[in-house]
Amino acid sequence: MESYQIKLTINGLYGEFAEKYACLIKDAHVLNRYFEESGSKASEGPIRLLRREGKPARYEPTALFARLMRLLRRVSLEHAQRRFYTGVRFEPVLGAPSPWQGVMSGVDAQGDFAIEAFGLRASLLRAGVLAQDLSLLDVPQWEIEGGRYVVRWDSLKNLFKEDLVALITVCEESMAKGEDLLATVLPA
Repeated sequence: MESYQIKLTINGLYGEFAEKYACLIKDAHVLNRYFEESGSKASEGPIRLLRREGKPARYEPTALFARLMRLLRRVSLEHAQRRFYTGVRFEPVLGAPSPWQGVMSGVDAQGDFAIEAFGLRASLLRAGVLAQDLSLLDVPQWEIEGGRYVVRWDSLKNLFKEDLVALITVCEESMAKGEDLLATVLPA
């Protein structure tokens, strides 16, 4: 779960004019994960707009517009309060907590385990097999002797609505100008 940002600009625009219509997605790695998971069931596949690529990538805005509108509807209305998990960390009884990660391993009385918490589900795995769905808990965490593993989450609406609105706006501007979108990866 390496964080990065994506800056979207309209092809053919330069300088201050390009900046006027630019869109910066600060937690692109998180929104990209949502695009991957929500698009896995779509016939068109996932939206690839926020993938981490070495060089600027071009995208046709008309193809993205309708799909982004459908996701905005889901995020704003239908699934607004659905949880999206953004990490797990270990909080020891004594000492400072570890940094947030998408996957974390540990050992308890039953043996080795891993907790995956990056996406629409948080899971406790043992030997690669689902042992417990932490998504079903009111407070998703796993307690062991000496501390606990805490899962961080927020609602789809809180995490993604503003970014989806910004993406739709830049798509509209790009379509109005008859140009493609350029996606450039920036360090977090």
